[in-house]
Amino acid sequence: MFHQLRQEPSTYTEPSFDTKRDIPYDEIPNEEIGAALKQVVHEAGPIDKDTAFRIVVSQWGISRIGKRINRSLASHAGALQRKGEIVRSGSFLWPPERDLEFSIRIHDGDTTRDIDAVPTEELAKAAMLVLAEGGRMTRKDLELEVSRLYGYQRRGKKIQAKFNAVIDLLSDIDAIEKKNDRLDIKRDGDVDQLILSTVYS
Repeated sequence: MFHQLRQEPSTYTEPSFDTKRDIPYDEIPNEEIGAALKQVVHEAGPIDKDTAFRIVVSQWGISRIGKRINRSLASHAGALQRKGEIVRSGSFLWPPERDLEFSIRIHDGDTTRDIDAVPTEELAKAAMLVLAEGGRMTRKDLELEVSRLYGYQRRGKKIQAKFNAVIDLLSDIDAIEKKNDRLDIKRDGDVDQLILSTVYS
């Protein structure tokens, strides 16, 4: 059986940081912006870049991110990535693997992430937990159980597309197999290590 599948899910809370001072973006020192972005990713990652950028600038009382600010923040993210201080995978920013707490962060109703703001890797871990606890099940039932775990009441096209990515990931790392139209855990191993190998390769 896979290791680390008995970890209890935690409750997602959107990270918040102390407000500094309200000043225009152009007046914020570059080193402060970079340090703030690194802190957000290390404390809240994996986190989608749009949420991370919004949290960073909110510390200086900025609520709207235009194209210019977005390009600047993307440049800061690139600089941190080149220095090995964060990792980017798709639209998500991750802390270095040594600093990562890789958990399933479910929603309690107060704060619910859009499905696109939940890392595919996190949902894949949740799917493996559901299979470990519930045994073999159809793809539809697995999608339903994972959606329920995260508090999604309706399964529209976005959730279906995201779940397709989850199944693709688990298939690519050879973690699941299909028998008689049901999905099941395929082999022993460390589920975290297998899933995270798609990020930290």
